[in-house]
Amino acid sequence: MNYIEPEMNYIELENLRQECRYRVNPAMDRSELKEFTDYVVDRQDVLADAIQQAYLDLYQNFREDMGYD
Repeated sequence: MNYIEPEMNYIELENLRQECRYRVNPAMDRSELKEFTDYVVDRQDVLADAIQQAYLDLYQNFREDMGYD
């Protein structure tokens, strides 16, 4: 059984499921979606690091495109 963060309430979990479905596979069946959401929750630190790196990359691209560098 996968561990869900205690502070993640039902609404937040449902929102995450919808986000996972939207970003990955809109046709994902409910059981696969639940398992994938649990997988994402278990790896929140990896996801947060990837998002942070994407923002840093976008900022660097912005600076280059706007001629700040």
